[in-house]
Amino acid sequence: PGAGPAYGLFPPTHPGFAGTGVDDAARQRARTVLKERGHKQPLSLIFSARSSAAQGLAAVLQQQLGSFGLQVRLMPLPRSVIFERMKAKDPGGIILYSYRIRPDWDGRSILHSEGVQNVSGLKDKALDELLDEVEREMNPSAWKQRMAAVGAKYRAQLPSIPLLFARDVSVR
Repeated sequence: PGAGPAYGLFPPTHPGFAGTGVDDAARQRARTVLKERGHKQPLSLIFSARSSAAQGLAAVLQQQLGSFGLQVRLMPLPRSVIFERMKAKDPGGIILYSYRIRPDWDGRSILHSEGVQNVSGLKDKALDELLDEVEREMNPSAWKQRMAAVGAKYRAQLPSIPLLFARDVSVR
């Protein structure tokens, strides 16, 4: 149980995991992306006001992002407001949100131009084509290679910044 830091789109147990770790270059890239997207300091970290887990996690992230030299102001909001801001592509800060993934998740829902969770608005024809190939790939070795390529494209563009992966497993 618990959580571990995210080093890309896929968790350590996923075949697409790159295992790159966070170094000074990654920290600088995160600062650059935030600046390019118009985020000013202090950053507002938006999270669900009704979730004690989100509140605790937000406090931890505030401390950890502070180690990157980023000032973070915590901003609890109702979930409905958060989702409206995400849809409008004008969140007024960085948003802490989570979703569950299957072990064979390919990233399509958040990376494909038509993905239902693509709240970043990412549109990349080459990435869409790669995700289409992944969806059709039946060879596990080739699928894993394509997943690594998806992860590399994600890290190069950084449409969102994954912070951590929960280690809890749930089965429905």
